[in-house]
Amino acid sequence: MKQWKRILGVLLTLAMLASLVPSALAAETYRWPVPSSKSISQKYGGSHVGIDITGSKGCDVVATKSGTVYYVYKGCINSNALSTGVSCTTKGCSPNCGTYSTSGMKICNWGYGNGVVIKHSDGSGYSMYAHMNSVSVSKGATVSRGQKIGTMGSAGKSTGTHLHFEMATGMSMSGTYCKPSGNINTNTSAISYDYSTGVVSGGASTVVTPNAKLTQPTDSTYTSKYKVTDTNAVLVTQVTKGSGVACTYMGMYLYDANGKLLKTHKEKISQTSITPSRTKPYHSWYDVNSEVGYTLTPGTTYKYQFFGIFDGVEVKGGTYSFKTTGTAPAQTFTAKFYLNSDCSALYTQSVTQGKAYGTLPTPYSKDGYTFDGYYTAKTGGTKVTSSTIFNGTSDITLYPRYTQNVVEEPEVPQQYTVYLYMNGYVYKTLTVTNGSTYGTLPSPNLSGYDFLGWYTKVSGGTKITSSTKVNLTGSQTLYARFEEIPEEGGTITLQIGNPRLTVNGVSKPIDDGGTVPVIRNDRTLLPVRAVIEAMDGTVGWDNSTRTVSLTKDGKTLYLQINSTLCVDSSGKYYALDSAPIILNDRTMLPIRFVVEYFGGTVGWNGNTRTVTIQY
Repeated sequence: MKQWKRILGVLLTLAMLASLVPSALAAETYRWPVPSSKSISQKYGGSHVGIDITGSKGCDVVATKSGTVYYVYKGCINSNALSTGVSCTTKGCSPNCGTYSTSGMKICNWGYGNGVVIKHSDGSGYSMYAHMNSVSVSKGATVSRGQKIGTMGSAGKSTGTHLHFEMATGMSMSGTYCKPSGNINTNTSAISYDYSTGVVSGGASTVVTPNAKLTQPTDSTYTSKYKVTDTNAVLVTQVTKGSGVACTYMGMYLYDANGKLLKTHKEKISQTSITPSRTKPYHSWYDVNSEVGYTLTPGTTYKYQFFGIFDGVEVKGGTYSFKTTGTAPAQTFTAKFYLNSDCSALYTQSVTQGKAYGTLPTPYSKDGYTFDGYYTAKTGGTKVTSSTIFNGTSDITLYPRYTQNVVEEPEVPQQYTVYLYMNGYVYKTLTVTNGSTYGTLPSPNLSGYDFLGWYTKVSGGTKITSSTKVNLTGSQTLYARFEEIPEEGGTITLQIGNPRLTVNGVSKPIDDGGTVPVIRNDRTLLPVRAVIEAMDGTVGWDNSTRTVSLTKDGKTLYLQINSTLCVDSSGKYYALDSAPIILNDRTMLPIRFVVEYFGGTVGWNGNTRTVTIQY
């Protein structure tokens, strides 16, 4: 089938065109095209029929009014770049270069470089934006007032970054160049601009859908081309596009009933038949066998979707279904049989709709179990045999099921093992018989602890003795329980001026700083940390309040440097006969009060100047 037959246009009557003419739109105010700058480097006048707005390269350029993108120029370079020997054509200018030349090379768009022309929707005319760095809208696209259409640059014949901005009541074409005519109010102060800084949605990252659509045909000339047989089909679509929108390709997607893509067909369209200015609908149709290259199956449902490439953007039509004539052949699928209950091996075979599964594979044997058959699910499901008819519409997985064999347990003597645990380890094991007693139980020794007996739980539980009667149904664990033997205290001695002390007869330094006990105002002051820690207590220090805390046996005493008043953790206050002091970075306390507070006694030998502490 010749390509021209698919792009034949359908002429519309003048009466139909007249009925489609939209009503006039309300006029909009003008939006300043560069939100980030209001600086003008060159005004309208003489041969300069617009205004030049300065700014930074890459700053936003927005539409002054809502409308349709009438023309777009992309890929242009600056004339100063010609010194590199690169012409605009090799940079991918679109459309082709204009007639402006310098140094023997053409400059894109008659020196205006990258640019956009917008036809205003309210009938006020056209606006032109030139010398842009980038353009982010497509020809034929609809743009809103204040929408970003590109960024400022210095493309074409330009000596620096700026936006050349023109407005006109009309626009004429000269080759591929849009020439403004009848300038609006000379583009100067006679127009009141809105200087809002916000940018309406639609920037460089927004894909603007071209003004084109693909629909089902309504004309009888083309609806009659639609045909479906048992193995082939001819499918048709109607295409409608706006003026200035170029169609470069048409094509079709073919899917199965579930939406899986089966085939894609795409053809380049001759612009001799479909010019960008054409607005009348035309039609495209394809023979699935000879053109799409796919043979259909009888009695089967398919889906299809036409598409076209308009201004470089793909536009898709709706997705439609059809079913071929004839009887659909029986479909064949794959049955996957797991051969073991843990799904460790797999076997496959083909199954056909409407037919029995046939011979089923033999599963592996499993000790202690009997094979019960294949099922459609691991648990539940339906049992499948060799005579079961397969009526599925997709591959199927089957699972083996086993039944555990019933085995009578032999009679065993009612003897059980008792594990005697001590500190997390098995201390000993016993063999006991129901109805008898536990017999002799060991009594383990643990240094520093008294053995309390064997219990059925680590804490709580029942105490088991040698005369306890055995009544068990399985092995048992018993736990040894101990009670700590209280320690008897000890003796500490310190001598005035001596940097060593003795604890239970063992001599050692008071600390590593050479601290010694002292007498101040007839009171003996001892280094608190060495004494309290020797008594198995702890010492704390709060530097902000200069308070020392002494903790032993669940009680805490708080003493403040240079204070004769102290308090304990129960809130009780005590008066000291001598205040704590700090001597050579060591806290020295009136030792008698402290020791006696924690239950000890203090003795004094005036001949040897020795303090003896019993705790």
